[in-house]
Amino acid sequence: MRWEKGAVLHSYGPHMRTRNRRYCLVGFIAAVLLWTNASAAKDIDERRWIYVESGNFSVYSALNEKKTRKLLLHLEALRAVFAIQFGGTSQLEEKPTRILALAKRSDYRTLGMPENSAGAFTRDLRENYIVIGNSSRMSESQVILHEYVHFIVQATQRFPYPIWWEEGYAEYVSGSKLSKQTFSYGLTQKGRLFDLLHTSWIPWETILNTSSFSDFNARQTAMYYAQSWLLVHYLFNRGESAEAIGASWEEYLRELHNGSSTVIAFERSFGIELSDMKKALKRYIKDGRYTYVKIPTDSLVPEFASTSRRASPHDIHIQLGRLALRNADADKAASWFTKALAIDAQSPAALAGWAATLALGQQYEDARTQFDLALSNAPDDPVILVDYAKFELQRAANPDAWFTRIDHLDIAEQLLLKARSSAGSNVEIDTYLAFIWLNRESGSTAALDLLRDVSKRSPSDQWPLLLRAEGLFLEGNSEDALSLARSVIRYDHGRGNYSRDANRLIQRIQGTGKTQDSPLPQIEEPDLPSTN
Repeated sequence: MRWEKGAVLHSYGPHMRTRNRRYCLVGFIAAVLLWTNASAAKDIDERRWIYVESGNFSVYSALNEKKTRKLLLHLEALRAVFAIQFGGTSQLEEKPTRILALAKRSDYRTLGMPENSAGAFTRDLRENYIVIGNSSRMSESQVILHEYVHFIVQATQRFPYPIWWEEGYAEYVSGSKLSKQTFSYGLTQKGRLFDLLHTSWIPWETILNTSSFSDFNARQTAMYYAQSWLLVHYLFNRGESAEAIGASWEEYLRELHNGSSTVIAFERSFGIELSDMKKALKRYIKDGRYTYVKIPTDSLVPEFASTSRRASPHDIHIQLGRLALRNADADKAASWFTKALAIDAQSPAALAGWAATLALGQQYEDARTQFDLALSNAPDDPVILVDYAKFELQRAANPDAWFTRIDHLDIAEQLLLKARSSAGSNVEIDTYLAFIWLNRESGSTAALDLLRDVSKRSPSDQWPLLLRAEGLFLEGNSEDALSLARSVIRYDHGRGNYSRDANRLIQRIQGTGKTQDSPLPQIEEPDLPSTN
């Protein structure tokens, strides 16, 4: 899993990546108690926590209700701005967004979150997950807004925007402020104008053609962000109607999709000669026209409402344990789930969390026992069913379990089908089902159809697209497989493991890669790519 937090990124590896550690439950509980007594983490779960929900977000918050409600209203307004500018957001409902809002910076560090960051954003097949280190001032978590804008764009657009637009638009819209009556966006991001006024500009042709920051140094990267922000700001505020702006963006995407060069597509769609760009934008800055947009909040979110309740210590232990699992930190996960079990020894969520912790430490049989206990207390819980299924898939991928591989796949399929019966179809369940079917039959029509449907429902998830490309290749449809693999690279902008795996597949399709690669080797989603 990769936490996204601006230019500084820390990778914690794929979900539930195992470590060479083993745990004994009785002896470990004593060690956990010593650890918690000596650690500042003890104070985190003793704070007054609340659980608050709005229409599209849910948050466990150590802030007071007023500040938490303002945080949710800010995110709801940001979401509404996108809907106004580009149309519906129906696909965003495919995946919930959950937030952990901390009141103290020390808590953020104690929980093992990335250094030098105010917050972190990650997403997987199940949900978007946000951790904010100190939410009392939203400006300290500007990167969270930036990353959430990336998710909105990718979740609602099938054709990938070029990187200059993605970064420029995320900077433009996330530069926002919420007051009592108004929501403002398009605010100048800290340091951007200084860079633009005092640093040499990158050629605009380079801006339009860049697909990766891999060859940029820190100064060039900062200028890329600054120029992209300024260009998007200019295009949205040069006096055209919303309809005209939308038509220009659609024309730009059509031109790119039809094979026009980036420069020709831009000049035709926006009516700006590249040779005149720098002069026009410098005049835009000099004239002070880089103004922001102010909208009455109640017109953006006319029916904003939130519900809240006090979060119990048990709830908080579960949330902190799940966060530790996301970080692949078995020590901290064991601490929190042990505390939860001390409150309620039959808690299905705590038992399932403890099972996942044991699996992280390669205590597979003990993990299976705990999963069975969890299901005996909550037989229809879809989260536990899916987590148990993923555990069985991990076991199937273990070389030591080769002779029982099919058994593990069968168990995982039954668990997923039961989860589907209980919770209905969703992106996570359907992707893992398709994965199982492809492992049984490389060209499974049912699997490929299901993955096609998943990609329509959640375009921002690239792993289902990679699986479908792999399945099409193994079926013999190299042309469509190649097209999908290249689409993954366009979306990923060549920066993450999705692009790495797509490039490997392209090499195999073209006959330049290793043909002995085992089909569909990935049980878990690859590490998420950076969107910065």
